[in-house]
Amino acid sequence: MSTHPSLESRVKALEHRQYSLETHTEELANGIATSVKHLSADMTASFKQLAEYQIKTEGQIDTRFNLVDARLDRIEATMATKEDLAAMENRILDAFKQLIATINIQRPPSQ
Repeated sequence: MSTHPSLESRVKALEHRQYSLETHTEELANGIATSVKHLSADMTASFKQLAEYQIKTEGQIDTRFNLVDARLDRIEATMATKEDLAAMENRILDAFKQLIATINIQRPPSQ
């Protein structure tokens, strides 16, 4: 009796091992493919949510800027210009000059 297995037994064992490795590899490949598909679907959904959020945020920013623009337009409409202030300054100076002239006329000359 020989201590080594027969050639037929060894070939059968190698075939069994090869079959086992191939099925395990096939199962792993299928699992990886399923995981990649799931990850892809998750990423697509995530990007879609992000795009919707950004669109909503941009809409809010646009609304806010429109409100700020309207407020600035109202401020500019009621705000005095340099020319307005210069004209007011001239009117005040003229009024002071007239007041001083009136005071000088009514005051008796000093002795």
